[in-house]
Amino acid sequence: MNNYYDILGVTKDSTTDEIKKAYRNLSKEHHPDRGGDENKFKEISEAYGTLGDENKRQGYNNKLNNPFSNFSDGNMNPNDIFEQFMNAGAGGARNNRPGQDLNANIRVTLTDIDNGITKTIRYQRRVFDRSKPPQTCIICKGRGVVNVMGPFQTRCSNCQGQGRVTAHKILNQQVEFDVPKGVNDGERIFYAGFGNEDVGGMGNLYVVINEVPHPVFQREGNNLIIETPLTFPDLILGTSIEVETLRGLIKVNIEPNSKPLDRLRVKGKGIHSDSGVGNLIVILKLIVPEKINKRERKILEELKISENFNIIK
Repeated sequence: MNNYYDILGVTKDSTTDEIKKAYRNLSKEHHPDRGGDENKFKEISEAYGTLGDENKRQGYNNKLNNPFSNFSDGNMNPNDIFEQFMNAGAGGARNNRPGQDLNANIRVTLTDIDNGITKTIRYQRRVFDRSKPPQTCIICKGRGVVNVMGPFQTRCSNCQGQGRVTAHKILNQQVEFDVPKGVNDGERIFYAGFGNEDVGGMGNLYVVINEVPHPVFQREGNNLIIETPLTFPDLILGTSIEVETLRGLIKVNIEPNSKPLDRLRVKGKGIHSDSGVGNLIVILKLIVPEKINKRERKILEELKISENFNIIK
């Protein structure tokens, strides 16, 4: 097994905050949703799942200092010792069924994404009920193995080779977490050890980001797109208008002789993220009045036959 400290690039003397920071940086770099390697991401998450918990970290340090600590009680069956040595290179305990991973969906607005926000989720997960003693497995009768095809034996699937079955209970869990600025719709935030529990350990929790559609803006990465209505004279003569952003109104100048569907780029008025700030894209949308009065009609008829408007033959 690879050393968890080496995987995260930290040392035994590193603080919990330093380990957390290293995990955040590495998980962002290797996250599968961002083109990273899934196996590397799982390796990083596994390392943080141990080193990020003080109790698990202490137990891990004890194992590093004494690799044979699992055999120190003197009561282990020699066959079990042999099996541990034989399985050491092939994952050993990984043959046990791991706890089920859980997904939790969280709805966030563009304003939440722009500012970053702390959210709390509540959910239920299945863990061992340690107030009840384990019961002997009724399938393997406590042996941990069952016979197949005569003399051959295989690990009991009911107890995962433990010989005993532990009762479960439903735990009401609450997790508070930070939604990072600029997070993308569908992105998953990973929490090691917050899933269901089984003999192979705790499963993980994946918080899935669901972006709530905005009534005004469309999103392209960290850029925001907004349509602004303009009349024909506004486009020809130019004007100054107020345009909405996620952080208030701003003034935008429309140049003379602008055309419908022109896109104006306002730098730094998009979504804020760890990598910078996006832009606001203003699309000029021509609005045609439903009714005109006699005076307006007369002006338009005069324009229609004037030199600069009579260009389509």
